[in-house]
Amino acid sequence: MPRSMTFYSNDATNRFCSDVQRYPAGTEITPNVKVELDIVAFVKSKVEPWLAQTSTNTEANTTPLTTHQLISNYLYANNPGSEFVEILSCKIRRYDGLNAIFPSVPNANSQLLCTDQNILTVERVIADLSDAELALVEKDGNGDVVRPLFPAETGGFVRGWNTGPFVVAPDVKGVQYCHLVAAEYVRGLLTGEIDPVDHSGE
Repeated sequence: MPRSMTFYSNDATNRFCSDVQRYPAGTEITPNVKVELDIVAFVKSKVEPWLAQTSTNTEANTTPLTTHQLISNYLYANNPGSEFVEILSCKIRRYDGLNAIFPSVPNANSQLLCTDQNILTVERVIADLSDAELALVEKDGNGDVVRPLFPAETGGFVRGWNTGPFVVAPDVKGVQYCHLVAAEYVRGLLTGEIDPVDHSGE
């Protein structure tokens, strides 16, 4: 699978969580994305800033929104030494956290699910397929592309900004994990280049 293509390039992959931050939370803010090298670093990472912006809180006012991303590759079973990006994990700020921290920037009033981002990725991949690739894709009786199925919810955890009686550390308030399918994995499934990855035995 050519990684030089813009939609599947390393650069586009590294910016994936920027789109994930903007779309589910309905925000106009373009965040910085820090790509973590392993799961331990990803889990320990913190979405910044943590505190609500006020006129006296200069630290939060000068800290740009920063999300974190982990790229999980998987080897082709029939082509040792070759791999594709299967899962992209994103740690993002939820809409309620954005509204508290960036009150002057328009944000959504609710948070879409991680699954909604998977649906968007699938539709973007289908729209990007060439005529030759579309000829390889499975279609239903009406000639529509059969969409691959993914788990109903692929999020890791969610911590709301207003947590009621629960005590939540400031650095995890209003944070959401999303473990999402990568575009090139979807493309490979649709065209038959790769088989679905089975993690049930792991």
